[in-house]
Amino acid sequence: MTDTRIVTPSDGDEIPGEGLAPQTRDAIVRAFRDASKQLPAYQRFSDAEIEGLYAAAYSSYSQADFEKAAQLLFLTALYRPFEPRYVKAQAMALERCGCWRQAIEVYVRALALVPDDAQCRAGRARCARLMGGKSVV
Repeated sequence: MTDTRIVTPSDGDEIPGEGLAPQTRDAIVRAFRDASKQLPAYQRFSDAEIEGLYAAAYSSYSQADFEKAAQLLFLTALYRPFEPRYVKAQAMALERCGCWRQAIEVYVRALALVPDDAQCRAGRARCARLMGGKSVV
């Protein structure tokens, strides 16, 4: 059964790691980031190639081609899942495409990496409001 909850800016969806001390959360994120570098998927593209995808996505986003930006940012977040700016940018592009449910899910992932990111919290709340206050996460 699907978990459907009311989401408001004050309570929001639970963010993984939100209750942890910042040093503990940062250590966990660093450990996952370091471990992910050993995975074959991480090594498929160099950091320069991922930056190239990010630059192309940024260009598409700047030209209001949000669908293309979201597709490119999906790849950056897929191959560098613990890089907050890639995950956050993917959420922003999904929001601009009107894919609010997916954007909320990605905003929650970004907030797991950087819980105090005001833009992600605002984006998540905006998407929930645009969905009529409902979120499926």
